[in-house]
Amino acid sequence: MDLRFSRIIIIIMSDSSEIELAGLFGIHPELVPHISELLGDLWSMGVPTDVIVDLFRPLGLPGRSTRVLDLGCGKGAVAIELAKELDFSVTGIDLYQPFIEDACLRAAGKGVEGNCRFIRGDIREVTETPDNFHAATLVWVGEALGDLKSSVGRLRSQVLPGGYMVVSSGYRKPGTDVDLGHVNFVDGDKARWQVTAHGDVILEEIAVPEDRMKALYEDYLDSLRKGAQRISASHPECEEKLNDHVDMQKRMCDTMTAAVVTAVWLLWRNPAGSENHPGPLPPDP
Repeated sequence: MDLRFSRIIIIIMSDSSEIELAGLFGIHPELVPHISELLGDLWSMGVPTDVIVDLFRPLGLPGRSTRVLDLGCGKGAVAIELAKELDFSVTGIDLYQPFIEDACLRAAGKGVEGNCRFIRGDIREVTETPDNFHAATLVWVGEALGDLKSSVGRLRSQVLPGGYMVVSSGYRKPGTDVDLGHVNFVDGDKARWQVTAHGDVILEEIAVPEDRMKALYEDYLDSLRKGAQRISASHPECEEKLNDHVDMQKRMCDTMTAAVVTAVWLLWRNPAGSENHPGPLPPDP
C-alpha cells in the first residue's frame, strides 16, 4: 500500500540528502540506500484501486480522451488501473525515481503503456502552476500539500472547472484521542468541511471498511518484513535497524486501524468556486 502519512507514508517531494530522505521515509539514514529493496514487494500502495475505479466508472467519461493527473503516483497502481479499466490517459507524478521506473515497467506489462505517462517531479512544484486535466487524484499523500483544505486547493488548480477530483485521506473515529504522528487527523465533519472549503461538491464519500484496511496493513507489513529479511541476509549490520523500522510501522498501522476511518471523496470542481463556500468551520464534537 502507498502509506504516505507520518512515518509510514511515502512521498518524495524534492531532491534530498540522505538525511532528508530518511525523514521523509521515516527510516534510519543508514537504511536509505536499501529503500527500493525494502519496498520491493509493494505495488498497490494506498486505498484499494478498485475503489478509485468504481468512483469514476459511473461518470461515463469518454475513454482515452479523458486526461487524468495522479499526484504522488508511487508505482503507478491507480494510474494503471484507470488506464486498464476505463481507458483513461493518465499522467502520474512522483519524485522517487525507482517508483517511476517500476510504474513504466508495470504499465508495459499490463499493456497500457500507451495510456500512461510517468514523470519524476515534485508535486508541490507541479501544483504551483494551473493545468487543465479533466480529473485528478490525490491518494494518501498525507500533508505533503498541507491539510485537506490546502491539498484540495492544490489539486483543483490542476483540473478544469466542472472536472472531477478523487481525494483519499482519513478522519478520526469518534471518541479516539491518540497520537497519530505528524498528520493532524480531524473528525469527520471537519474533514468534509475541508474538502469542500473551496466551494466544490462531494458527489460520493466512501469509508473503506475497517477489515479491508486491516488486511491491507497486514499485507504491507508482510511485504516489509520480507524486504527486511532480504536486506539483513546480505547486510547483517542493518538487521537491528530494520527490525526497529518494521516494529515502528506495525505500531503505526495498529494505531491507524484503531483510530482512523480511511475515507475517499469524489468531488466535482464547482465553476462558481468560493461562491459556494460551505460556511463556518464545524465546532469540535
